[in-house]
Amino acid sequence: MIRKLDIAAVHKMLLTTLRGAGVNAGFSLKEETDATGKVTKAINYPATVLTFITGLPEDTKTSYGMTRYLTLNIIDEYDSFIRIYEHMAKIYGVFSEKLEIDGFTIEAVKGTENDPSEDNGFLQQELQYVLHIQQIMEV
Repeated sequence: MIRKLDIAAVHKMLLTTLRGAGVNAGFSLKEETDATGKVTKAINYPATVLTFITGLPEDTKTSYGMTRYLTLNIIDEYDSFIRIYEHMAKIYGVFSEKLEIDGFTIEAVKGTENDPSEDNGFLQQELQYVLHIQQIMEV
């Protein structure tokens, strides 16, 4: 039997799993302000921004599975990379095991890991993963 998979549910599940592991993750990085411009919710660093890359020729879709590409950009305002490395360890822990959702497994294969860098006073680290999503076949 071929099942349909809601990609938005996969994105939400990954976000929930990362947050459950103590990773401050989201799909955007912005502070919230009120009508007067006063900050009501500041950005809590280190923060990880998830970006799913779509539309690539390698982005395959079959009746039983698909491949998605995920970039995680860790940003910190601290003057040392130690908090970024702690954040990375939590991310590695989440992606070290197969995840399951709605009759599908998600296996994350670590791709490129760029060297840490500094940009406008913020420290950054970029991790890339290839997510192999496969339907669990019933016997």
